Amino acid sequence: MDAEGVLLTLHRDGVLDPAALDELPAVVLSPEGERVLEAFREALVEHPSEALEKRGRVPKTLLRNLGREGLFGMTIPAEYGGMGLPFSEYLRVVAEMAKADLSLAMACLLYT
Repeated sequence: MDAEGVLLTLHRDGVLDPAALDELPAVVLSPEGERVLEAFREALVEHPSEALEKRGRVPKTLLRNLGREGLFGMTIPAEYGGMGLPFSEYLRVVAEMAKADLSLAMACLLYT
């Protein structure tokens, strides 16, 4: 099934055929995508998910550090200070971030 068919069926019928996603090509991360994902994972070593949940908020220092690493500008063109990742690569990075810690991933997505 082509992408237009998947989206049309989802919109019209509210049904997503999981088999349609199997046909999507795998997205290989660029060095920039790998770097930003590694920075996210390293942040979780210093600020484990359980500690963030217990605290009930994300520390400002952590947000600043994630911003410096590029997590808040992944799709913004490089000429404007972002990373300029293609949207497909951005989605792959986001999926990997969400697997590691959905709450912190969502905090990063609020600023992207």
